Amino acid sequence: MDSSILTVIALSVALNIGGGVAWYFAVRENRRLRSSGPSPVDDDRLVRVEQALEALLTQNDRLAEGQDFLARVMSDRLALPLPRESRRPGEVTPH
Repeated sequence: MDSSILTVIALSVALNIGGGVAWYFAVRENRRLRSSGPSPVDDDRLVRVEQALEALLTQNDRLAEGQDFLARVMSDRLALPLPRESRRPGEVTPH
């Protein structure tokens, strides 16, 4: 046989054995993680993430309310009539 064919066969066998071993350990780790359930550290972290998310949502609501208020104030100001000029005819202001 040609040496390149032997090399391909050897690599194929090695990769198949390595893949099988990796698959075995992955399945075993998956079963171990599923049977152990969530850890208390994960529960604490989840609580902290939920609290942080609530704080961010509250701040977002406040920003939205502030933006609505400013938009309302600006639209009210635009609706007011412009002030008339209070100069008397012929009066020139200094430059």
